[in-house]
Parts: sequence; structure tokens; C-alpha cells
Amino acid sequence: MPSADTTRIPDLERELRELISKISRGCESALGKLYDRMISQVYGLALKILRSKPEADEVTIDVFKQIWDKASGYAPDRGTPSAWLITLTRSRAIDKLRSDTKRRSIQDALHDDIPSNI
Repeated sequence: MPSADTTRIPDLERELRELISKISRGCESALGKLYDRMISQVYGLALKILRSKPEADEVTIDVFKQIWDKASGYAPDRGTPSAWLITLTRSRAIDKLRSDTKRRSIQDALHDDIPSNI
């Protein structure tokens, strides 16, 4: 007999799929429900990758904005809704890391180019 946790997973995925479908049609309340349902997973992953609460906050906002903008691009045949959300989060967090690394390296290079006698 399957445990209660494994029987809930298909229900969760079905609920997320329905919410994403509604979001793709412009339903703001569906975005709020999706946010409530998935915020801990999205924020938790962003925080784990970035190790900064402000940056994790920023990525989390970006992910839910991207969901709002591109919900119609979700393809159920390519993966579960939760996998799509996790992939979006991971991608945004890695983009943030790369952007911050590039910005720091440019700042360091500029700082090194400034004569010390100025």
C-alpha cells in the first residue's frame, strides 16, 4: 500500500497544472494560489544556491513574474509542473550568480586600473 505522501504527489501535480493553465489565461488569483503552494520550495532552492536572503528574494520574485509572463509555455509532456518551477528557479539563481560574478570581476578590473596616487 502506498504511503500517504506518495499518493498526494499526483494530486499536487494535477493542482499545479490547473493553476498554471489558469495563469496562462490571465487568472491572477491562480498565481496567488501557486505562490502560496510553492513559495517554500522556490525560495528554499534559490537560497540554497545563492546563500543570500536578499538575492533569493529577488530570484523568487523573478521566477513568479516569469511564470506569469510565460505560463502558456509550460509543456506538460516535457515534465511535471513542480519540475518546471524548480528548473525555472535553478536557472534564474544560476543566472544571478553568473551576473554577480561578472559584475564583481568588472569592478575589480576597474579598481585595479585606477592609479593609487589619485
